[in-house]
Amino acid sequence: MEDPRVVRSRAAILDATVASVLERGIDGSSVEDICARSGVARTTVYRHWDTKPDLVLEALSQSLEPPTVPDTGAVREDLVALVGGFARALADGPLARLLAVMAEGATRDAQLAEVHHREARRRHAVVRDVIDRGVARGQLPTGLDVDHVVAAVLGPVVYRVLVAGHPVGSGEVAAIVDDALPATPRAAGS
Repeated sequence: MEDPRVVRSRAAILDATVASVLERGIDGSSVEDICARSGVARTTVYRHWDTKPDLVLEALSQSLEPPTVPDTGAVREDLVALVGGFARALADGPLARLLAVMAEGATRDAQLAEVHHREARRRHAVVRDVIDRGVARGQLPTGLDVDHVVAAVLGPVVYRVLVAGHPVGSGEVAAIVDDALPATPRAAGS
């Protein structure tokens, strides 16, 4: 069992790292700033992480929790709930900035690129699970191009929030999901 003081200091360092990266970017953040924000000594940081990139990678990785997979029994409603949650997270929380920081950093750093791609795969896996469950329940056709549906439900949200700069309301989310599944025979109640 780890010492509670160590757990607290690690959490404070990781939180301070995310705050610093969000405010200053990866290149603009520094161990000194992270120490000032977290209230820990530089030696404490280096006791747990060999380099600043190691610290940043862990902080970003831990701050992007995948969403919970809804299961209402209807694939359309599950997708609406999931995509709606994603849209709110992009508009209201640090997710948009974290994803932007990771995408930008991934162009220069192979380790950060791997974290960025791993996080995208984790988020996409949740959507894939809902779609696969819909296929298994007969609510979606077998042989459905799952990757296409994932892109069709997430892509418009990313574009509208991050590029166009406007939030995506629940009506828009439902329309996005319906557009992604236009010709799929859905069972009653789906």
